[in-house]
Amino acid sequence: MLDIRDGEGASTIVLQVFNWKGDIWGGGSMLASYEDGKAQQVFAQLKQALGSCRSYEGTGWVGKFKSTLTMEQAPDVGDEAVRFREEESGRGGRTAREDGERLVVGGQQHEAT
Repeated sequence: MLDIRDGEGASTIVLQVFNWKGDIWGGGSMLASYEDGKAQQVFAQLKQALGSCRSYEGTGWVGKFKSTLTMEQAPDVGDEAVRFREEESGRGGRTAREDGERLVVGGQQHEAT
């Protein structure tokens, strides 16, 4: 799930970070492009991973963390779509959540279409 979320294997990735006054990481958007036929494979892998993965742990830039994943109602866009929320805790007690294509401090929601 993490490799797909981060665009691993994509032929091209565009990442736009949104900053707001007083918020170093207000959010962002990523667009990943895959070679012919590869996008369908990656999307199927993402759906499979989200069907079985509900949490993971790791060590990031500022220490250990645990992330939990929650599926949400998919948007009605594209041929297929999924939406999930990623909530991260453990970085000095701070909680951040990630929302799919949009990254928002305090709530990150991921959308894939």
